[in-house]
Amino acid sequence: MPINLFIASAGYGSRLRPVTNLYPKPLLPIAGQSLIDRMIDRVSMSVDINEIALNVHYKKEQFEKWNEAKQYQFFEEEELLGTGGAIWNAQNFFKKQTSLLINGDVLTDFDWKGMLEYHENSGNLVTLAVQDREHERRVGASGKGAFICIDKAMKDPRVECWFGYACVVLYEPGFLKYLPAGESHVVPFWEDARNAGEKVGVYDIGRESEWLDLGNVNTYAAGVLESMNGVKRFFAEPLNIPWDCQIDSYCVVEQGVEIGGDVQLSNVILLPGTKVAQGSRLQNCILGPGMKVDFDYTEASKNSDLDTIGNGGSDRIYRRRDEGVVLDYSSIDHTIERQKTLTQRLLAEKVSVPQIYNHRPKARQLVLEDWGDDTFRLWSQGKTQEQILGKAKECLVELHKFQSIAEPLRDKVFNLDVLMWESSYFLERFIFRVAGLEDEYKKNQAQVDAERLSLANQVNGLDKVLMHRDFQSENVMIRQGSVGLIDFQGAHYGPALYDAASFIGDPYMDYDLDLQEELKNYYFSKCAHVTDTSESDYNRCAIQRHMQALGAYGFLSHIRGKGSFEFYIPVALKMLNRELGLHQNEYEALYSLVQSAADKLSIKVN
Repeated sequence: MPINLFIASAGYGSRLRPVTNLYPKPLLPIAGQSLIDRMIDRVSMSVDINEIALNVHYKKEQFEKWNEAKQYQFFEEEELLGTGGAIWNAQNFFKKQTSLLINGDVLTDFDWKGMLEYHENSGNLVTLAVQDREHERRVGASGKGAFICIDKAMKDPRVECWFGYACVVLYEPGFLKYLPAGESHVVPFWEDARNAGEKVGVYDIGRESEWLDLGNVNTYAAGVLESMNGVKRFFAEPLNIPWDCQIDSYCVVEQGVEIGGDVQLSNVILLPGTKVAQGSRLQNCILGPGMKVDFDYTEASKNSDLDTIGNGGSDRIYRRRDEGVVLDYSSIDHTIERQKTLTQRLLAEKVSVPQIYNHRPKARQLVLEDWGDDTFRLWSQGKTQEQILGKAKECLVELHKFQSIAEPLRDKVFNLDVLMWESSYFLERFIFRVAGLEDEYKKNQAQVDAERLSLANQVNGLDKVLMHRDFQSENVMIRQGSVGLIDFQGAHYGPALYDAASFIGDPYMDYDLDLQEELKNYYFSKCAHVTDTSESDYNRCAIQRHMQALGAYGFLSHIRGKGSFEFYIPVALKMLNRELGLHQNEYEALYSLVQSAADKLSIKVN
């Protein structure tokens, strides 16, 4: 049954100042999404919403701007009317059908459908969501779930169970007759309805359900940081983090933030439009335009990663369930439909990729075939070189099938812009941030940039196919001896040799040169149309790929806080140095820069 949704949004948020000097509480940023958008998303995943409305007063103009593309109903309060007066003022909304009211300053998610079913089956006029925890409003209930009272002191002898109020209520239209006109607080009228013989009940959302009142700076900070499901960094796109910005522990950077040079951030939330001055040292604080406030935060003890699988560079969250592998994707992940289309085309041409069993758009979940835990890298542990070589050849055959489908997607072209971005990424994330060689780059900037452009033009000129773009040992699964490909949603239309160089020169595997040469010759003989320039074309693709990989390792280890990626920097740098050495006359400045990086980091590359 569809219901109406009402978000209580009129309050000043006085306890959360100075943050609420910038925003009303429902529009507070929560890692790329406003609190109110997050709430609407969570509810609409579980139940059908007919109409949405808000009461507004404080910073009404911000709500109006936010609502331009949504056209939700507003009920303005010229003076604040209280929790009961808000319902009375919006009686034309509440009289239509069952309505769910949520306070606009709570971060919560639970079994919304379960609460609605309980409300319907019990015949309640009013159902309060409650939770077994401390709260300034203690809800007293009978053992059968009937509402008895609100009593902070918890002394009412009629009560069998005490709960914390969750600031979520389901109302039937009939409740309106108990409300007076004008300003009021709603609690006495729950009791009036109960005393009149109406059924008023409670619904326990469970101790494990997410619930947090963002009533002050500390709880707001906790809500933002804990909303990221164990990921310690959030950076809104487009990413604009200077290479020399040092980041430790949690860090949230919202849209439109400008960060100066030589900045250090630790447990910091940067609100939209923030400008961080050069040389700033920020710790345990929220920073916004014209505002800075400190917070106390102790990391939650529960580990949200316990049931997740995969530990690579992706921010996607996968969980193993009886129905398959469940991908929980975010509201800003726009690759799902592309992944579905590409999966269908690949399976139709017998390419081994996980099937999609189910797509639940409301829940933002994709259920995938479970190919187990054995990536090619893990499978190869303890295997002989002959076994590894044989399976690697199978991987290259599967890659060739992937690259040869009749209808490749061409919406993402691996063109000159992408290639130049990759080498810029290498400079900013590895040469500048990891190696600290920005000054050395600037001494020979014109020549380095000319060589980057020359390399990009040569790679861009190669024939294009469906290119995986991240074809390496962690994106190949081995199940019962068979090879399968994963993580291809970012596939591009680009040169086949880029994928081959990615796999054969994979720093995760670090094949010896003889094995690399054998795999390359196998790929040329079985999978590629060989020309007089294939060898040099392959080497150029390998240079391009290893620059991208070093940029990624620098970004993931020094910005995302995934320190394990530092382990692969020496291997990738050694490979890049060798490949540049084969074309030293063409890429003299790049070769010299890589040599300097190796010296600076004390990495032996020759």
